[in-house]
Amino acid sequence: RRIPQDRYTQELQRVKMYIADNNVFGVDLNPVAVELAEVSLWLNAISGDAFVPWFGYQLHCGNSLVGARRQVFNKSELTYKKAKDPSWLNSEPVELAMNTPREETQIFHFLLPDGGMANYSDKTVKQRYPDDFKALDSWRKEFIKSFAGHEIADVQRICEKVEALWNTYRQQLKAERLKTADSYPVWPAENSEQTRSSLSSKDETFSGRLEDNSAYQKLRWVMDYWCALWFWPIDKADELPDRGTWLFEIETLLDGIVITEKVTEVAEHTTGDLFAEDGLLREESSLFSGAGRLKTEVLFRHLPRLAIVDTLRKQHCFFHWDLEFCDLFAERGGFDLMLGNPPWLKVEWQEAGVLGDYEPEFVLRKLSASKLATLRIDTFNQIPALEAAWRSEYEGCEGMQNFLNAQQNYPVLRGVQTNLYKCFLPQAWRLGAQKGVAGFLHPEGIYDDPKGGQLRAAVYPRLRAHFQFQNELNLFVEVDHHAKFSSNIYSASPGTVGFEHISNLYAPQTIDACFEHSGSGDIPGLKDEIESEGKLKVVWNTSGHRSRLISIATHELELFARLYDSEGTPAWQARLPALHAKQLVAVLEKFANQPNRLGDLQGQYFSTVMFDETYAQRDGTILRQTQFPQDSSQWVLSGPHFFVGTPFYKTPRENCTL
Repeated sequence: RRIPQDRYTQELQRVKMYIADNNVFGVDLNPVAVELAEVSLWLNAISGDAFVPWFGYQLHCGNSLVGARRQVFNKSELTYKKAKDPSWLNSEPVELAMNTPREETQIFHFLLPDGGMANYSDKTVKQRYPDDFKALDSWRKEFIKSFAGHEIADVQRICEKVEALWNTYRQQLKAERLKTADSYPVWPAENSEQTRSSLSSKDETFSGRLEDNSAYQKLRWVMDYWCALWFWPIDKADELPDRGTWLFEIETLLDGIVITEKVTEVAEHTTGDLFAEDGLLREESSLFSGAGRLKTEVLFRHLPRLAIVDTLRKQHCFFHWDLEFCDLFAERGGFDLMLGNPPWLKVEWQEAGVLGDYEPEFVLRKLSASKLATLRIDTFNQIPALEAAWRSEYEGCEGMQNFLNAQQNYPVLRGVQTNLYKCFLPQAWRLGAQKGVAGFLHPEGIYDDPKGGQLRAAVYPRLRAHFQFQNELNLFVEVDHHAKFSSNIYSASPGTVGFEHISNLYAPQTIDACFEHSGSGDIPGLKDEIESEGKLKVVWNTSGHRSRLISIATHELELFARLYDSEGTPAWQARLPALHAKQLVAVLEKFANQPNRLGDLQGQYFSTVMFDETYAQRDGTILRQTQFPQDSSQWVLSGPHFFVGTPFYKTPRENCTL
């Protein structure tokens, strides 16, 4: 059957509505963004009926990068003699599929400590809290010691309880997802009147998971506890648990019962009687009500440290993908399609940004270290709330850095300067189904970083398309027009290296134009000259050509490694050049086949700085002034003046504003 032409638009909207209501999932750190996503999905999928999609189990607010995972270490990795010996501290955990039973020797990673937890290092902050830093260092040293035999037995017992609860919650979540799902027929099924559950009843089911589902609450609290240790407040260093206490409190959360003992009055007054009863009164307090609701007042009374965990999880929005979507991962293995424009942001501690909100002088003036320290202390004394905000901001920044740089969390990024967008790549690969696809818009740093070979070795076997843009047409208004970024299509699972590559793009439509082009005619350059209103105008070229589409495989990567990287660099770690057309590959082949290289002439030539542009201006040797030189002695040669094959490429305008 074919869809009648007059019903095509209507049926298309119905399909969109079905997909929105059943197959769209998302996570964002900003709760407002989550609400806007709900509205946007509804408006884009709205159809003729009164059906309203519900996204309770699909759209979540949380930090996509910070959370616990279903990954395991082997119990043999829990003991070591020397720091450099192989152990869980210097290796990466193994992924355990959601529907694969855990083996007895496998230990969940979030039940083990890490050297990056509460590991703060800023000298300024350390000078402010020297005793707390000493306490943190001493705690961490003890916390990550080799496990004793009885501790390993404790962790194995806890793992069994975690696995049982995970299986229970997976079944509960599957049932709840079915309970809140509505039948929404699409073509060729007819749209008959059906009774659908109300949004209020769905919200009630969802809130019950958050408040009344003990299996979910127990697992989330254990995972949040592990995450909180990475961000532990400096001024609460004395409240950190030792390892035995931590494991005890984790098991208490999983059991849901607090057992307390107190000495009775009889015991207090009984002395010398070897046969007297011990006089201990054991009391059991359940952490959950009969309906499964967590009794936080009981929890915080018996385990006051969990109040700090509660504050930190709300502040940092820890998100555990393998818990929130465990039923889907068990059924499908992961997501089929993931799309995103992750933050292009380095995690860096900049105290001026925090202090400047209260005292602009921190930002407006360049202060010496001594004056900065004096002003900081004076400002803290004048504004009591500032120090707590300053310290909390630092803890969040340093804790985030430690978490992202930890080998057990993002091992493929080891040695790479961490930028948030880089962390989303291995996260997407991990969360993808066997045949899943991920599309990300991100900067070019992963392809030209000299230290990024290990990351590229993971990227290239998954990369299927790489389209590199320059922001000259202000596709992103808030980004500098020189900025380069790319649209990247990845498969979730690695395979044979092979991807399509286009460089020097300024508009998205050029990609389609390249694929649709016949391949005949001259290849357009970067710019075009057009006549407008009697004047010759230079514009960025957005036309396409088949020859700009370059197929990259292992052979091409081997070529790039020989040309651009140090000798012996594997092909999968090669840096990726921005080639304008496939004909340039043959040119690079010629370069690569040359037997003599500049590096072979070491010691036979040297280079000097000559005039340092910055310092030479300061001492008056050169003057920064835009003018047309009368002779070569007045000319300071800069990079933009020359280009490949063009010794005189650019010259500034007479009235230069740059």
